[in-house]
Amino acid sequence: MRVRVTIGTITHEPHLFAFGDIVMKSLLAPLFLVACLLQSDAFAHRKKSHVPTVSREAIILGLITDCIAKRKAPTARADIFTYFIQSPHIRGTPEKISKEICLASYDNLGHFNSQKDIRSAVIKETLVPVMHVSIAWPNELPGERRVLLPWAATYLENLVARAHAKGVTLRATSLVRSTSHQTALARSGASPAHCKRGSLLCSTHTTGAAFDISTRTLRADEITWLTKELLADMKAHRIIFIREYRGAHFHIFVPRPTPK
Repeated sequence: MRVRVTIGTITHEPHLFAFGDIVMKSLLAPLFLVACLLQSDAFAHRKKSHVPTVSREAIILGLITDCIAKRKAPTARADIFTYFIQSPHIRGTPEKISKEICLASYDNLGHFNSQKDIRSAVIKETLVPVMHVSIAWPNELPGERRVLLPWAATYLENLVARAHAKGVTLRATSLVRSTSHQTALARSGASPAHCKRGSLLCSTHTTGAAFDISTRTLRADEITWLTKELLADMKAHRIIFIREYRGAHFHIFVPRPTPK
């Protein structure tokens, strides 16, 4: 009996389902429209508030360009040293990278594009070997790359001698590099200064006036001593330097000595 009633209801009253379907559609249509409007407004808001990001490379290039444009200012060179000296820390920053490259530009330092160029410079004595007996060299650094511009080599040898007098052995892990070598390092993510053709963003290692001293082989007290020595030399405008914590080394750039 109940089964018949149910079947009868389903069979003889289909207009109830049709009416319900119409009601549901009439309710869903405006809700869908409202949802579309809200989504459109939210998207428009996001689009308006979106601020394009600037790459680290673009920031550094902009800073280099601005700095080079000031090269004729009477205090331009001294201002670079002042920036490093007054920095509250010794780690590298885009500003420090740009000012170091800028200082190399002030000194009219060129770049060695290949290992062949480096060998040729050694023959001409434009680059000279670092000869101090107390310096430690990594096996992976070939002899033909243990060279620097004369004033940079003299500074490194003097620093090694001071360290040796304190019982500290300094390990130089990188000196001159070719731009092709630097580009390969940048491609691997080891350096932002890629030295691509025509770009100002090029490591000072490629000038022959920069070198790295490893901190991996130094005790904490030896690192403290070396930091104080480097800070004193920077205050005397002999060098500028940063400490690369990720690479575990001090990066030191020796600008061209200015006449006293």
